[in-house]
Amino acid sequence: MFKFGFVSDQTQVKEGSLSGDGALRNLDWLPSKEILICDEKTVYNKQHDQNDVDVASVRLEKIIYIKPTSIIKRVKDEKLEIDENISTAEENHSDLIPSLYEGGLKVWECTYDIANYLERSQVSCASVLDLGCGVGLLGILALKLGADQVYFQDYNADVLKYATIPNLQLNAEPNQLTRCRFFSGDWESFAKLADFTCDLIVSSETIYNPDNYLKLHDTIQRLLKPSGTALVGAKSYYFGVGGSTRQFEKLVKERDVFDVEVVWRCSQGVQREILKLTVKDKST
Repeated sequence: MFKFGFVSDQTQVKEGSLSGDGALRNLDWLPSKEILICDEKTVYNKQHDQNDVDVASVRLEKIIYIKPTSIIKRVKDEKLEIDENISTAEENHSDLIPSLYEGGLKVWECTYDIANYLERSQVSCASVLDLGCGVGLLGILALKLGADQVYFQDYNADVLKYATIPNLQLNAEPNQLTRCRFFSGDWESFAKLADFTCDLIVSSETIYNPDNYLKLHDTIQRLLKPSGTALVGAKSYYFGVGGSTRQFEKLVKERDVFDVEVVWRCSQGVQREILKLTVKDKST
């Protein structure tokens, strides 16, 4: 059974933020902003210690990414500033502090599901948004598969600064970096800030909180081209916070903007799925 790990200190969760059914409500979400790759904190030495990194092997590609423990150690050793909610969560082996840290340093299972589902033909020459990107594996893979432009979005700016962008620097050629942009913050404000639309949106493990379903749906609606595709990878049910693929699928059908179908499913162990969203053709 999969269940989220939460920080045990209840002062981290605002009073009244949990509804009677366990859903998260009345939280103050961070506004969106663009993170520039030239920020000095994003630079990571390519001559890294092998103990500092892991390697993800997907679709014949190898992607190097920095371990969360190495990120926190670097921050402490170099006396760098980082959102204390991120360091608190990692030190307490927690996945989530609602509206403060949304698990961006962890590589979630469904990231590998989407990565192995993607075909080069879906990505080559496309504009791609990695929505809720975390350490950036899907966006980096898209770049390796020939995407023209890749946008990375994660809730926490310091996840982008200390993990996503350094991971990109470890895997990409310098000329590829100019084809990437990075955004932090809540989806609602991100959708208003973004000045682009995409051919493909990939989003892994982002439907654990039912209170954010409408924001996720509307962000995809705002940023997906009419001919585009969105892939949402998720566990069938998230114990502890109440989200599920069926709930999100139900909302999508009720909004009547997208056709939605399950294009991949794993029934062994923790059940996982990939939902495919495409814009409805209402011309007929």
